[in-house]
Amino acid sequence: MKTLKILYTCWVVFWIFVWILLLLIGHNPDRFGEFLITMGWIILPLLIFILYRLFHTRKRKFFYIALLLLLYYPLAYVIYSIYYFGAQGFFIKILSIIY
Repeated sequence: MKTLKILYTCWVVFWIFVWILLLLIGHNPDRFGEFLITMGWIILPLLIFILYRLFHTRKRKFFYIALLLLLYYPLAYVIYSIYYFGAQGFFIKILSIIY
């Protein structure tokens, strides 16, 4: 378990370094989108570990943690869409998908 914590810490530090490096390179002027993508990559190994623990121990605690981690991705999409299109443009986009 200690090894996994060390590997996860290295993973988080790596993706934070990549996010800072992309700012210096000027890869993409949209920093908010890159931030959400970086957070998604940081959460991914933790999500895999929590799902593994959920299926092997069948404890409710891991189910709730996995559910909260899975909610990050649609929530990040909604927040980014509101940020990029504005609140009115976001709802117009949602209505155009529905109809």
